[in-house]
Order: sequence, then structure tokens, then C-alpha cells
Amino acid sequence: MPLINYYKILEIEQTSDPTIIRVAFNKLAMKYHPDRNIGDPSAEVMMKTLNEAIAVLSQPRLRKAHD
Repeated sequence: MPLINYYKILEIEQTSDPTIIRVAFNKLAMKYHPDRNIGDPSAEVMMKTLNEAIAVLSQPRLRKAHD
């Protein structure tokens, strides 16, 4: 099973602070939100991945385990 690099998905550096992480998530969530991409299954998959990324990187314990 390949490891997912949530930093790469959010297009940020590993050293980014929580504010940068949230801003990157919001920017990409607006771009890939299913309501803005009706009928595009890849946008739905990307949105799920973005939600996973923010869930992991916004919690210090999970972020440390990911790093």
C-alpha cells in the first residue's frame, strides 16, 4: 500500500504551520468541491483525499505519526 503524502496533496511544505495548512485546504476545497464540479467523479475523490489530509495534518498527534 503506497503512503500518501498529504503535504504534496495540499501543495505545501512539511514545515507549514496550521494556518498555512488550513488556507491551502480551503483553496483546494473550493476548486474540487463536488458542487462546483457536478458529474466529475475525480473531483469527488480529490475532495475525500483533501478531507483526509486536513483531518491528519490538523491534529498534532496524527501529523507527527504521518511525518
